This record gives sequence, C-alpha cells and structure tokens, in this order.
Amino acid sequence: MRRLPNVPSEIHLDLIREGGPGIDGIPSIDRPLFETVDQASAWLPDDSIGMLVSSGSSTKYYPFQILVWHEIVNDEIEGQPIMVTYCPLCKTGIVFSRIVNGSVLTFGVSGKLYENNLLMYNKNGGPTSLWSQVHGRAVVGALIGQELEILPQLHVRWGDIKRQFSASGNVQVLSRQTGFVRDYANEPYGDYYSSPKTLYPLKIRDPRLDDKTEMLALIINGHAKAYPLKEALAVAPFTDILGGKRIRIERDSELHSLIAIDDETNELLPAIESFWFAWVVAHPDTELWRAEDRE
Repeated sequence: MRRLPNVPSEIHLDLIREGGPGIDGIPSIDRPLFETVDQASAWLPDDSIGMLVSSGSSTKYYPFQILVWHEIVNDEIEGQPIMVTYCPLCKTGIVFSRIVNGSVLTFGVSGKLYENNLLMYNKNGGPTSLWSQVHGRAVVGALIGQELEILPQLHVRWGDIKRQFSASGNVQVLSRQTGFVRDYANEPYGDYYSSPKTLYPLKIRDPRLDDKTEMLALIINGHAKAYPLKEALAVAPFTDILGGKRIRIERDSELHSLIAIDDETNELLPAIESFWFAWVVAHPDTELWRAEDRE
C-alpha cells in the first residue's frame, strides 16, 4: 500500500509495515469446527485464555492457543455472521458482525500491520481494502470509512469455562481440526508478553501508561474510555458515566472476567480488552479511568 500514494487512506501509510508472512500467510479459519468441553479439556490448560461469545441459546469459546496462529475466524452464531479476531501483538480480541451495508463479508489476514496491530482485508463485497482491527473499520482502499459493528465477548480462562459449563455441556469449543498443520500447544511469541517492548517500534504513544498495560476499553456515543484491567478488577464493582450513559464495571462472579454493563438495560456492553498502546493508536483522545475517579 505504501507504493500507492494516491490510495484512499485515513491512517499514515508510512506506518504500515509487512508483518512477515504476506497475505494469507496467517490463514483465517473460514470453516470452523467445534468440540465439547470434555474433548477440549484433553489439551487446553486451565490457565489458558480465550474469547467467549454468546447469543440466544448458543455459546462458543475460541481459545487463544488457536487464534494466535490464525487471528481471524469467520463464523456464525444463531444465524448471525460474525468474525472473531485476535491480534497477538496487541493482545486485542474483538468480535465483529460480518454484515456491512447488508452484505455478508468474509475477511482474511493481510500480513500487514499498523503500529503493531492487525490489518485485515475483505475477501468479497467490493474492492479489496484494509481494515484495522482496533479501529473497527476500513482504513485504506475504496471501502474506507465502512465500519464494523462490535459485539459483546469476554476474555475467559479455560478453567473457569470448565467449571461453568462442564455439567451442562452448553458451550462449543473451537477445534484444532482447522485444516492447517500448526503446533497449537506452542506459543510462537515466546517471552513477548513478559517483556515491556513491542515487536516493532511505535511512532504513536501515550505516556499516561506503560505501552503494554492491559485494559478494558469502551466506546459509547462516540466517547472512548479505557480502564486499566488490574486496577479496575481490584476495586470492582463501580459505576461510571461515559457518553452520557451510566455503566457498571463488574467482575463476573462465575467467569471472573471484568465486564461492562448498561446500568439501565442491564445488558452486556461490547467492551474490548487490549494493550494500552493499541487502544490509543485508534483513540488518541481516549479518557483514562483511574481508581480514585470511581463513584
């Protein structure tokens, strides 16, 4: 894309870098298979983490041990087309609807990064464009500005999933039978998560927090706010006002995840867990919650 200076873009093209394997070098999972809790327990460690997605009577769990090798799962739940995404470099897991302007899109991994964050591409639905995971929209190409709807999900440890769902069996777990040969027991990023450094140098930074501080982040009525995860977990539950809406930040009693709830409707809000550096790239004007601010 940097070779096409006239391509429509809302991000700095000179900050796009090749992530290494090229387009589809990290293959998306387009025909996901699922297994039971008992089957997954044979290989998933209790302290491993994944994304839990629920809709109607259906619940699905997507282990990071699989997502780290694929980054995108094109799936559906209760008939709704969804895209489960995970950027290992940003520790950002986001679930989107795949319906854009009435069409169902399928997405792949472009092999490109913007400030270490996953850039996706649309495999159908018009001219190929680059979509930023953390921005949640097309940022380069003819579809620039087209937005993806963010859906609720939780980051949950496998041990908590087992305790909650082993009796009922009412959860489907993404299977290692992906159609690709990968070592799903291996962590390909080594000590990246224990190091304060990012894989590639950052041009956009916010000194209010260390780059790799983990947080829960929200956008409500165009207003963005980030809640440092450890700090918020230590004092939850508490209430806050964001975008004119009263919300509750709580720790789920069964799954032990930090969650955001609409105080009026009692519905789970589509919050995002992420490293700080990735969130501020997309939302440089984000508010930052601190424990002393709580109501």
